[in-house]
Amino acid sequence: MKRISILIATIFAFTLVSFSAVAACKLNPGFEKYNKEGMRKGPSAPNKEPIPGLKIVNIGEVEAMVNQPNKFVFYDVRPKSFYDGCTLKGAKHSRFFNKGNGELTKEIVKQEIDAGKTVIFVCNAAKCYLSLNAAIQSVCEWGMPVDKIRWLRNGITKVAIEKKNLLAGPMCDKPLDIMLKGMKYIGKEGKTK
Repeated sequence: MKRISILIATIFAFTLVSFSAVAACKLNPGFEKYNKEGMRKGPSAPNKEPIPGLKIVNIGEVEAMVNQPNKFVFYDVRPKSFYDGCTLKGAKHSRFFNKGNGELTKEIVKQEIDAGKTVIFVCNAAKCYLSLNAAIQSVCEWGMPVDKIRWLRNGITKVAIEKKNLLAGPMCDKPLDIMLKGMKYIGKEGKTK
């Protein structure tokens, strides 16, 4: 009887967790046109939660998070050349391609969460939707807990303007426009654009 009770409790808990991940996946108004798009020359993504419970990390929070690597891990999802040029100190790299065809996998994200960390996705700026979509995909398609995924909306460019001491890489000391031009964008096909 005790085993049956434990089995029922386990099934109930799993169903609740699965339901909460799926329930959190309705995009908030204003995000429909940004879902599954990459870098665009369009407007910035809205400055609010993209799905219920998915928190935005602001620049003021970055420093505390960078200094707590046992609790938080930043994943730079931009092309490798951007990551190599300038990224957050201690950030890891795992390229995210639109529509989920990339290096970032469910297993990578799950491993970090299982280690007790909150995963924060970062790219260039609010007009780069790679980090936004990595966060949405982690919760909505991979079922990661929404409270363990975050999105650094304003990206590396805002950190370079306000908290340059948190960056690492050979291009970080350059003026912002030169820093960004110096990091070549490499597309899905692996060709420099």
